[in-house]
Amino acid sequence: MKNQAAFSLIAALLLHVPLVAQNGKPTQFSMQQEAAMDLHRTIELDNDSKPAEITLSIKPGERSFDLSIFTMVSEGKLAIEVYDPNKTKQGSFTVGTQLDAGKKELVRGNLEKSWIEPIGGDWKVKIIPSYATGRIEIHTLTAVY
Repeated sequence: MKNQAAFSLIAALLLHVPLVAQNGKPTQFSMQQEAAMDLHRTIELDNDSKPAEITLSIKPGERSFDLSIFTMVSEGKLAIEVYDPNKTKQGSFTVGTQLDAGKKELVRGNLEKSWIEPIGGDWKVKIIPSYATGRIEIHTLTAVY
């Protein structure tokens, strides 16, 4: 009980001690407010060959943009392409099965990219399947001050 009271007293004192800079003068502690948007999207494919496009809207002034795309394909082939608002390709990859229909195969592919102070506007994730069966997971994280 004595130890708990002593600990509480020390903690209370430490919370009220001002921060001191290296020059010995008190300084104020400031923390920038930061907000983040975390979004997960899952897309299922079932013998699909129809291209699709996902739009990711990035507001001007966002501090960072992290994009992770995870794919699993059990049949066919799948291509993923990422474009910024200026229509410049920022990344791509293709995954596909190679074994005949009598065998089970699961192929995984990932793309992970980060941008500091990304271009504001509509980013595009192009999904180009060819008789693909599988799953696509898109995870985005944006942060602003």
